[in-house]
Amino acid sequence: NERFRIFIDKDYSEFIGVDFNDNIITTDFRDLESYLYEIDFLKKFIKIGLKTDKITENELLTSISLLRYFGVVRIVSLINEFNLSVNKTNEKLSKYISLNSDYSFSINEDQYITSLIQNSKNKIDFNTLSDLIKASVEKYASHHFKEIVHGKDMIELVKFLVSKLNFKKDNVENIFWMSFDNNRIEEYKNLSMIVDYVV
Repeated sequence: NERFRIFIDKDYSEFIGVDFNDNIITTDFRDLESYLYEIDFLKKFIKIGLKTDKITENELLTSISLLRYFGVVRIVSLINEFNLSVNKTNEKLSKYISLNSDYSFSINEDQYITSLIQNSKNKIDFNTLSDLIKASVEKYASHHFKEIVHGKDMIELVKFLVSKLNFKKDNVENIFWMSFDNNRIEEYKNLSMIVDYVV
């Protein structure tokens, strides 16, 4: 039915070879959250939402882009059907990152992979998984982080950063979404397509 349309996250479909029929419109990037990874939106979130000057929009964008490592882990799990417990492990994302003064961070990869294996029913060999992740990080290096960073990981990171900024409110996710500018919808092909369809 050509009049019937569904709008869904593109997720990692292009990495695992999933095709959609013409009735399905996917997000332009990995997920809905990816639309927020723009300097203007992040500036609005920081200045109006958080009302702080302790972090810049460029610092926040860089920090979000570094989450691509965890996105690659998700891709590795999907492609190899490892069924790793990534969501559960990433609920405590701050345990595995060391924050720098500019709010960028380094990842304790060995600690993370160890926890990931412990949390998963499928007990993958540590060295096998580590090597696969490293190879995949290199393989997908040319892909924009908007195609790889998972929205759940982004929210966990932002909540962690916000706590470091001494922002006490618990509705950070809602504030973050309010930073999107509806006037920019036409810049995104698929998003504007589904909006036109609904309207």
